[in-house]
Amino acid sequence: MNSFPKITFVLFNIDFMIKLYSTAFFLLFIVASCKESTTAGAKGEWHYTKSYPLTNVYPVSITGDAAHLYITSGLKTEIHKMNYDGGLVEQIKNIRKPKYINALSTGVEVVAESEAHVASRVQGQEGITTIPTNQFLETPYGVSVEGNNIVISDFSKNTVYYNNGGKVMNFGGTGNGNDQLNGPSDIQFKNGIIYLADSKNNRVQVYDANAKYLKTIGNKDNIKTVGGIYVSDNEIGVTDYGGNRLLIYSDKGKLLQTFTENLEQPSDVFIRGREMFVVNYNANTIAVYSKW
Repeated sequence: MNSFPKITFVLFNIDFMIKLYSTAFFLLFIVASCKESTTAGAKGEWHYTKSYPLTNVYPVSITGDAAHLYITSGLKTEIHKMNYDGGLVEQIKNIRKPKYINALSTGVEVVAESEAHVASRVQGQEGITTIPTNQFLETPYGVSVEGNNIVISDFSKNTVYYNNGGKVMNFGGTGNGNDQLNGPSDIQFKNGIIYLADSKNNRVQVYDANAKYLKTIGNKDNIKTVGGIYVSDNEIGVTDYGGNRLLIYSDKGKLLQTFTENLEQPSDVFIRGREMFVVNYNANTIAVYSKW
């Protein structure tokens, strides 16, 4: 008779402990799931969604504003203004062998005209004006403007022309060391930082507003030839033209994602919110990616 309460007490403890551990495990599972969901949602990933076919464009570079995309036609003398659904709006002509293009404001772009040895400001067909420089540009490939600052990459000279609010300088020089260039192509000024596609050195070089070298991105990622770049608020898109790849880096230069599918000699990239547009030079298409 004395053993009955003891057995009941033991069984009660076992049952209590099972319930306790089950509850604790359930709570830990919920916490872990919440953490995983929050991290994935905050970070997000890019996924291929569709492609736009182009006709007789031979696209090199792409940029956009709130309403339209602008695509340079490398073998012609045109900029193609398009809707975001791929519809052609206007062909802006008399752009002499355009290379890389960047949006300046709504309806206004800056583009490097390699055959004309100039960079130009474009606001529709009737608003094409040359950006003045105090020196000859042999083969301008990229141009970007931020405030009173203008940077223009010269592919053949391996230098960058820089008008720093009225103070004109050059930086770069031929070589493969830090602050040396081999075929600089696309260039972008973003929040006082200069990002430069050092195409034949297979990397992106980063400079401050005084043209002081800061760091290199992508030099350890087996890039074959850098094509175009785009810097958003928190990511850097880099096209590997020779390797048929697209690489996405954090704003600190950490590699986040790489893509190979639906890419044929990708020459440039443009990011708008949670959509990304990649120029496929060889396929004559624009590949579209969305962030989930």
